[in-house]
Amino acid sequence: MLWRRFKRWVRNSWLGNAIANTPIAFTTVVSAGQDVRRPLSSLRSPQVESAGFGLPPLNRWFRKTWVGREFGWILDEFTLLLVFLQIEAAQTFSQRRVRRFFSRKQNIAVLVVMVLVALAGYRYGRPHYQHYVETQYAGQAEQFMLKATSPAPICAPDR
Repeated sequence: MLWRRFKRWVRNSWLGNAIANTPIAFTTVVSAGQDVRRPLSSLRSPQVESAGFGLPPLNRWFRKTWVGREFGWILDEFTLLLVFLQIEAAQTFSQRRVRRFFSRKQNIAVLVVMVLVALAGYRYGRPHYQHYVETQYAGQAEQFMLKATSPAPICAPDR
């Protein structure tokens, strides 16, 4: 119940809407009972992609400029990397895999211990860090005061 509410909350948030409206959005293809995700751009034909019809207008404009012509290959490589990472993230964090991970009590226990260690480190490490920062600032203030009390020449001596 909570998982469904959380999914709905994320999906309806501004970030979820932005991801859903990107040109590299994912579609779910169910085959043989498995959840396989492919980018929508893989469903388009290469002729349409090369003509630039699948690209947003700003991207098309950028590719017409000198910088876009010279360094467009970097954008292509970045787009391919982004698609690869989106596919990997979709597979890694698929609902089935997350459920399987949290179904093991050992995993839940390790996560609880890690969260408790992180909270304890924050709680007991913060005062030490604040003391360190205060001593640094006190040292800087002392050096500033020593510079201010030492006689400094107003102008350079004549030679």
